[in-house]
Amino acid sequence: TAGAIKFISEKSLGICPICKTPVRETDMAYCCEKRALEKPECELRISKKIKGRNIPVEQMEKLLRDGKTDLLEKFTSAKNRPFNAHLTLSKEGKLGWEFAARKPKKADGKAPAKSKETTSTG
Repeated sequence: TAGAIKFISEKSLGICPICKTPVRETDMAYCCEKRALEKPECELRISKKIKGRNIPVEQMEKLLRDGKTDLLEKFTSAKNRPFNAHLTLSKEGKLGWEFAARKPKKADGKAPAKSKETTSTG
């Protein structure tokens, strides 16, 4: 049945960037008080599990406070490959990614490319 979302804790993790109400924890997500109403008045809802990785409460607090988490490890891509990234949150409440710099591949013995442009000699 549809209805108000139940919070599992009274603790406020931060303030919703959209509606400025407290964000709290539910069984499956983090959402603001206006999102939890029977007729939601805000869109902010961030799943507790993103790309196969649990998002701890401490990181959600940091995301709401600073707009960015620490570098989080062990996300799983659509191609089932692990990756590391920061979650970001805009002032409009949009969740995004900031990827860690990749280490150059050296498996083939070649030096890593310095740019995406290719040059030919000849």
